[in-house]
Amino acid sequence: MKINIDKTIVRIILFALLTKLLFSYLNIKFGWWQRELIPYTDRYNFLGIPKSYDKQVEFAIIPLIFFYIIKNHKYFKSGLILIFIFLVMFGLNIFTSIYNSIPIIDSIEYTFKIYSPILLFTVLVIHFNKYDYDLKKVITRFISFCFVLTLVGYIFLEKSYNHDKLWLPIYFSSVHTHSYVMVISAIGFSFLLYKDKKYISFLLFCVAFIIFMYFAHGVRTTLVFFLIYFVFTSFTIHNLFKIIWLKILFFIPLFALLILLISQDFDLNKFSSGRLVMYEAKYEMLKGYNSIEYLVGRGKGSDFIRTDYWIRVEKNSHNDILTFLVENGIPYTLLFLFTIVILAIPNGKFKFVFSGTVFAYLTTSFLSNGLSIRPLASYLLFLILAYIYSISINKPKEIISI
Repeated sequence: MKINIDKTIVRIILFALLTKLLFSYLNIKFGWWQRELIPYTDRYNFLGIPKSYDKQVEFAIIPLIFFYIIKNHKYFKSGLILIFIFLVMFGLNIFTSIYNSIPIIDSIEYTFKIYSPILLFTVLVIHFNKYDYDLKKVITRFISFCFVLTLVGYIFLEKSYNHDKLWLPIYFSSVHTHSYVMVISAIGFSFLLYKDKKYISFLLFCVAFIIFMYFAHGVRTTLVFFLIYFVFTSFTIHNLFKIIWLKILFFIPLFALLILLISQDFDLNKFSSGRLVMYEAKYEMLKGYNSIEYLVGRGKGSDFIRTDYWIRVEKNSHNDILTFLVENGIPYTLLFLFTIVILAIPNGKFKFVFSGTVFAYLTTSFLSNGLSIRPLASYLLFLILAYIYSISINKPKEIISI
């Protein structure tokens, strides 16, 4: 029996990602307010999984992904471009490491976090183009798996803590990552409804899910991410939604300005969880950079500082773009943004829902520590994006402008 190397590689990668999701609860850390709780690595680590397993999976699948893309690059034109950008960013990491005298493994961390899921997307698109791979079956299994694990977490794990409140338990690594995994799973499920033209079910599910997530976990950035996807997707359903969203887009700035004018108690810095203070501090920091630091940054960890708002512990910018700029320099940051452009218009073609979801991905990086540095959730997103992209290639006549 002849073994198909391509199919074997894809099976290994997807299985590794399933185990990454399965054991992600071991990465959950309890903060000071939950210090009396027993860590899950001591309480529920029945198989003795090492704490470094999550990173070990990353470094194990990257060579397989590289080999697959190089072997089959002709099936997706953007694939080699993405690998080239990855290698340039990797090279910049080396210069950053040398200049700032920090370990290379620390310097390359963000590049691996950003690009591992993106290169997985490339692998899946190639696999679809070459073998007509059933991506729908794959995402259905992943979505179902994530929902089951979420339910397990709700039943057996401890409540989570965020913004001075207790929320429903989490399963996937942290409050924010768990929320992203749930939102991305919901995107996958709702897109299946949308694709089958079950528009009423699609709309009801999206609205109900937004309400649930607000009260279950209260992570605002993930809700913005889902809302942007919802806007782009519903925009294609009917002209009514085009009118509604365009009017809302016009009135949001006016409404926000009105609140600022009439509300004397509204504290924008508090509402942003101290981001404005942090941005001001980073502006002052960047003013002190020399020419080389603008090119390579000050290295891993330099983005973490104390501010007047966060006086007890060091915090980062809560803005990936600013973090990349501070730690890795201007060229690295521009290459990240260029990567998003290539992803949003693969092979030079704009696909409304697909490109809108990529835009939502980028938005999370502007608002917080977003999806770009959360590979656990980002893998799932790019798996679903590969399916959405595949539909746009072989789209039925009734589905327009995906």
